[in-house]
Amino acid sequence: MPKIELAKMKGARHTVKVPLKFEENGKTNTEQFSVVYRGVSLTEAVALQEELEASEDKRETMIKQLTATVMELPDVVDQGVPVQPTAEFFETLDTYFLFRINQAITDDRQGNA
Repeated sequence: MPKIELAKMKGARHTVKVPLKFEENGKTNTEQFSVVYRGVSLTEAVALQEELEASEDKRETMIKQLTATVMELPDVVDQGVPVQPTAEFFETLDTYFLFRINQAITDDRQGNA
């Protein structure tokens, strides 16, 4: 059986598909896009979840956490140019999208995706 180098399992990049609903011309369409995020240890994952649950301003906490963990949004462009997952970018998003992205990452980390 082949061996897996431990280095591959530390801080690895993961990709999750996030389904989002958009309403256009009176029709609701679901589109999926990829989110590339960095792996975290169990200790860091628990700390992130506890920070979010204890936060009075969940939106700001989520923006901070997504900025720290999302590495790339390869399917999201602004006028044809890929967006950078910065705090400024996440601040422009509707809370609906922030929660969907965060939940998809959480589910993927927990093996539920």
